[in-house]
Amino acid sequence: MPVARASSPSALGALPSDFSHMPEQDAFKILNARRFLVAIWQRRAEHTRLIHQYVGTVTDRRRAAPDHNLRSQALDAALDRLVAEHPAAAARILARLRPYATADGRLEEDVFTPALRAQAKREVLADLAAIRRPDIVLPSAIAPRPVLAATAALAAR
Repeated sequence: MPVARASSPSALGALPSDFSHMPEQDAFKILNARRFLVAIWQRRAEHTRLIHQYVGTVTDRRRAAPDHNLRSQALDAALDRLVAEHPAAAARILARLRPYATADGRLEEDVFTPALRAQAKREVLADLAAIRRPDIVLPSAIAPRPVLAATAALAAR
């Protein structure tokens, strides 16, 4: 904001050296512009803080929901079934996702950006299409996941 004499979008610069000799109307324009800019920054900070609180509340409620564990168990069961019924396809999917996974096998949101997710999806779909062609042989380098206790309990029901 040139009137506020801000040195950047997030910092106010020094007042002009001739500020005390400026006409009163011009000096008040600068001061009012600076007050307005500071008010905007305060509202932005309040907004960010509230958003973080809301996200935390939603996350806590989602984790406390009775179906949260059931979703995890259903996902584990689906992965176990994919590995059991389609080991080559599962190996290709996991191999494509391995560069983006953490030590516990989860995908890092910071690393696995939407652009990388789209690229990985295209590669996985191309790999799966190639598996369906009998003239292309893809190696199955990944061993199946061990069946989890929770998954075994769901399967026994």
